[in-house]
Amino acid sequence: MFSLVLMFKFLKILFFLLCAGEAQAAVNVVVVAPQEGKYAQYGKEVVDGVNIAVKDVNSKGGILGQKINLIVADDRCNDTYAITMAQMLSLKSDEDKIDLVVGPYCLNKFSDISNIYADNNIAQIAINPLTSEARALNVIGYHKEQAKTFFDFYKLRYSGKSVALIYDLSDNNLVNTIIDVQGLFEQSHLSDVLSVYSLEKYGFDYDALAKDVSKNDVVYILADSDKVNKIAGKLISKNDNIVIFRDRYSVVEGEKNLDKQFFLGLRNIKNNPYFTETLVDLRLKSMEPVGLGVYSFASLRAWANVVNKAKTLDANIIRNIILGSSDIVPWKGDNNSQLYGIYEVNDEEYTQVY
Repeated sequence: MFSLVLMFKFLKILFFLLCAGEAQAAVNVVVVAPQEGKYAQYGKEVVDGVNIAVKDVNSKGGILGQKINLIVADDRCNDTYAITMAQMLSLKSDEDKIDLVVGPYCLNKFSDISNIYADNNIAQIAINPLTSEARALNVIGYHKEQAKTFFDFYKLRYSGKSVALIYDLSDNNLVNTIIDVQGLFEQSHLSDVLSVYSLEKYGFDYDALAKDVSKNDVVYILADSDKVNKIAGKLISKNDNIVIFRDRYSVVEGEKNLDKQFFLGLRNIKNNPYFTETLVDLRLKSMEPVGLGVYSFASLRAWANVVNKAKTLDANIIRNIILGSSDIVPWKGDNNSQLYGIYEVNDEEYTQVY
């Protein structure tokens, strides 16, 4: 049950965050990313990237002659926190209106949150894969593109092998990916090699689930990191030859047997021509953001450039300009699918294999 004490504490922290910026700043940017817990590493990458971009933009005169005031907020990856934060940020007056939200990292109630920001004319940049119906600007891509990367690699490496999809029914974003994967198998007339298993059906009994799933050759697990970790361990113990696919960002610290698994994640930025300009610029500044930091840096700076050129902070106008452009990094029309890759772990390092 959600704690009223925790809610009160959260509201105090949020109020402090919103009041802690520069009093004269007319442009307010909020980055929502975890600062503690199992996703803190990725949250730090996102915040670092935005922070570098804000300093860069401010050093060049800011946005429309005003400096950016950066606010870092943590929704704790909690549904109630996430909704409450979006509602509070949207209620700010014209003088201290939020102009851009980067995130949230965790996709709790994302559709509801995206609608709140869009309805209040607040620009939002997503840093995780979304459904095509999402109203936020999306630098990362969509579930259907992530699903296609898995499917294409399966056909290339494991064509004809039996495939099991395991997912958590309570997470709508994961369900969308499963639907997209199923659709690709159906379109290629490969439904006969595909089986689908929901955690709820097994009452989260991982032993029973692993017993049934381990008969398959290939398994794609979509759930939060703790659940994926447990399921992967159970499957490997029952079938040492089983091939496991999962989200690259679902790894739990200290997890074992990673060398027996494949990881879907964002492609190596260094080999992505869309980010060449960004990387060159960062290296000239003697900076090398890690992982998601490159995406958040590029996103913030691209948004700032469009705002300055259009001479407006109106979120609807800026969104239409970005979506209608073919040369604004990191938004490149229909080419977002190039952002995804598949990795293996070798000597504790991720190596891109596709």
